[in-house]
Amino acid sequence: MNGEQNQMISTPEQLSEFVEQLSSNIDDSWENTDLQQYLSALAGWIRDMKGYYKNKGLPLPEQPTWSMIADMLTAARIYE
Repeated sequence: MNGEQNQMISTPEQLSEFVEQLSSNIDDSWENTDLQQYLSALAGWIRDMKGYYKNKGLPLPEQPTWSMIADMLTAARIYE
């Protein structure tokens, strides 16, 4: 799961499938494996997401999109 794949998520159904895949792939590559760590990382990434989009050369969406939510959930796996 990566940002490029996340950009293809455009419906609630696709996001739901993504979340199911995400939950079945929790492993040692994740920095934040418990719920408290994961949610804390998610909050931190949301605060700093302007930098992510800037570094990718992408505009920060004015309104959340399904793919943006997938980006958030993906990043929270490893964000410190």
